[in-house]
Amino acid sequence: MAEVMNFNPDVGELRTQCYLKLGDVRQGVHKMQYGVRLLNDNREDLLKLVQLMYDSGLAVQSVEELHECPQLDQDDRNCMQSHIVAKKLAKAIT
Repeated sequence: MAEVMNFNPDVGELRTQCYLKLGDVRQGVHKMQYGVRLLNDNREDLLKLVQLMYDSGLAVQSVEELHECPQLDQDDRNCMQSHIVAKKLAKAIT
């Protein structure tokens, strides 16, 4: 049963929320990264992950995650806008 639950995106989202409520942002980000990859074309959760990483001070890493979004759909306005902003921010930081 534990093996099946490990691949359930809803349970993964609950785990992420638990870690974030406990203040363990790094573990929450890690679980969310895993959960985003469980589904094909999960742009909405990918953008949530990027925003969480950005808010947590992981701006450079958020750009790396955001590279996937335009690859999933180049016409998605939110993906493209987020990608441009994050890329400029990461360039300014490094």
